[in-house]
Amino acid sequence: MGFIEAVETCFRRYFEFSGRSRRAEYWYWALFVVFCSLAFSALDYTLFAAFQWGPVYSLFTLATIVPGIAVAVRRLHDIGRSGWWVLLALAPLVAAAAVGTAAVSLGAPELWPLMMALGVAQLVGIVVLVVWALRRGEPAPNRFGPDPLTA
Repeated sequence: MGFIEAVETCFRRYFEFSGRSRRAEYWYWALFVVFCSLAFSALDYTLFAAFQWGPVYSLFTLATIVPGIAVAVRRLHDIGRSGWWVLLALAPLVAAAAVGTAAVSLGAPELWPLMMALGVAQLVGIVVLVVWALRRGEPAPNRFGPDPLTA
């Protein structure tokens, strides 16, 4: 599977959280998202003087977040893990955002260490998910479907 085919597959399987995805599909999708994010951030900076959260970058993020989570879930299925493991990276992010908002709005600096701990938990979760995404998929059919290399 090449770069273009992987990106097309991820958009075609936009809301598909079942089945399996090969390493190439996952990593080409990640590469596509990184390149486009950099390009759209630069475009936003040029057009709107907004480097990170300009309108073009924000629209791109909204358009790619669901297929990104879907391909991550399918990649986990390929190695025989439940897609719920994606929450290793997402849950601490949501919790840190909530704690950070509370710390700012309530003026409670004692919440900052908790927010930092949640940030570290998210980093650990991301590292675990990256290591798993690097693993070769199970060579035979598993409970999530047939091997995508032979299907």
